Amino acid sequence: MNKKLSNNKSAFTLVETLVVITIIGILTSLPMVAIQNLRENTRNAKRIADAKQMQIALELYYQDNGSYPSSLNSGESLASNSIVYMETIPFAPTPNDGACSEEENTYTYLNSYRLNYFYIDYGPEQDTYHNWDYERNYYDIHFCLGEESGGLLAGEVVASPRGLNNWTCGDLLLDYRDGQYYETVEIGDQCWMAENMRYDNGCISKTYSSSVDVGWCGIYGDLETMDKYGKLYQWSAAMNNNTSTTQGICPDGWHIPSLTDWQIATSTINSNPNYLCNGGDAKAFASNFGFHATTTECLAGNNLDLNNSTRFNVFPLGLRNSSTGNYANYTWRAYFWTSTIGWVESQQGYYPVYISLADNKTSLSASKTPYSNGFSVRCLKDD
Repeated sequence: MNKKLSNNKSAFTLVETLVVITIIGILTSLPMVAIQNLRENTRNAKRIADAKQMQIALELYYQDNGSYPSSLNSGESLASNSIVYMETIPFAPTPNDGACSEEENTYTYLNSYRLNYFYIDYGPEQDTYHNWDYERNYYDIHFCLGEESGGLLAGEVVASPRGLNNWTCGDLLLDYRDGQYYETVEIGDQCWMAENMRYDNGCISKTYSSSVDVGWCGIYGDLETMDKYGKLYQWSAAMNNNTSTTQGICPDGWHIPSLTDWQIATSTINSNPNYLCNGGDAKAFASNFGFHATTTECLAGNNLDLNNSTRFNVFPLGLRNSSTGNYANYTWRAYFWTSTIGWVESQQGYYPVYISLADNKTSLSASKTPYSNGFSVRCLKDD
């Protein structure tokens, strides 16, 4: 009996055994967590070091060539005229960390350019000719940090001639879905795309049908050269067939602006008299090129050098007409969808609101139109 009692005292109960196993598991996992954190920190530090090394190589390239290279690809070298500026452009370390997706875990080089020359010749048959000359005077390298490192916050980071910073408005916007990128511009507290959307969410394969919103999108007149200025979208294509959110075809973190969003932008411009011409804001938004010439002051086609003080860069791409299917108003007007719909009494129905910048108006204006028109799209960054 005494022997039995002694054996019972020395044994572990089931609860005690589970506690011991748990403690051992915790103690065993601590070094693994520390190792994982160390590896992630090392990967983030390497991303920053790689970006700085590429920046140095690019500046040396610029000094010798007067412009930045048109491309910079991981695994290749950066060289010119027998001079090697970087033997091998690095790949981003793997795996991706923190909130960075696998698509974002890359070094993406974007070469921004300036359009030096644009020529339109209105001959007897109203033919239009384009001549392009690009000066490659800027670049962005986009990559992602899994956590705060080197004084930079977690998330998208941009290396450019101005330094190494987290993405801010004014940097190029990279659309990771298709690799296209867009200029951005700050208007008051808003951040806008300064170019029209070119994203294809399957709409390009749909056949346009007059008076019916089939979710079509395409290039003005089906001219490939016009893709620089974005696609024309029917409203359902612009909204990505989902009206429960305003993101539409915009990249994550951006959305199709509402009528109110546009009104905020115009109010910001109208509160600054330096932007206005006889009280109108058209020239502040209009591009420096592309508009049909006019002798009427304060219209977008008059003295184009005075346009685009906001850098919003509205190009007169025109539209595809809902009733005829014809393209119209190229070089005369620009049309942009909003995510807002409104009641039209004469039609006894709801129609989407659009914004236009017309050659014969001194300010942007809003109106309602059938869903089946083909208009441009600008995206606005979420608050």
